[in-house]
Amino acid sequence: MTFLKEIWLFTLKNKITITSSNKKAKLPSINHNTTKAKLDIQMNFKYKLMTIIMLIKGNNIINLTNLKQHLQMKKITLISLFILFAFTSLQAQTDKKEKTVTVTGSALLQKTITNYRIKATLSMDQVYYADTRIENLAQLKKQYFDELKQIDIDTSKFEEKELEYFSLGYQRDGTILYYTTDSKEVAMKLMQANLLGVQLQFQVKQHVSKEKIKSALDIALKDAKENADTLCNAIDTSVGEIISISSNQYNNEDWVSYYTDYQEQYTVSIVYKMN
Repeated sequence: MTFLKEIWLFTLKNKITITSSNKKAKLPSINHNTTKAKLDIQMNFKYKLMTIIMLIKGNNIINLTNLKQHLQMKKITLISLFILFAFTSLQAQTDKKEKTVTVTGSALLQKTITNYRIKATLSMDQVYYADTRIENLAQLKKQYFDELKQIDIDTSKFEEKELEYFSLGYQRDGTILYYTTDSKEVAMKLMQANLLGVQLQFQVKQHVSKEKIKSALDIALKDAKENADTLCNAIDTSVGEIISISSNQYNNEDWVSYYTDYQEQYTVSIVYKMN
């Protein structure tokens, strides 16, 4: 039996009438005298809604002028029930979620320096007012090379990067020179050349072997486990199995500035299950 036929039988049995208080409304009424054929034509969506409200309130007559208010009340009730259901479901999922502890562990990376590079920036910006004896970049470069030859530096090994200099936004003429060597002693000699108009930067290329990375990983894992034990013991639980793990994968770098007080760490992040 369809929903419409059930409504029709209900109206016949209980002699219920649905009317409109708006005289201008041309909506046909449904009562116990309405035939099945007429009911099939007249029973539209509005009648279906009105009949549902009638069943809930238990009234024999419902005015169409009050329909909007009833529908609004039912809408608010349904929204409230939906929010309550969603909150209850979320709470149930939270209760079932396993407890975890997230920690990090670290270890010192032992790097080996394989090459040295001196970056020399020659700029007329610094000497334009300070030393009137140097009138142009060619004179500044010659003075710098003469000083290096006095300490047995082969100036032919310099690599010039003129475009790199202009990309830095200097106002006056200049250039950038690179000197690469695998000798620490030669690199230190180059750094000792102190000349107005020349800025020096000490760069290195470093390497970490696979064995050193594996050793750092083992130490970092042990450190992470100790941190997890400390946290779990504080709340009377124990560390379970590993759920997830990640690390700062180290790749051998290109040229970097050398800092004696900086030591890079190999770090792992681990999520453990708590028992």
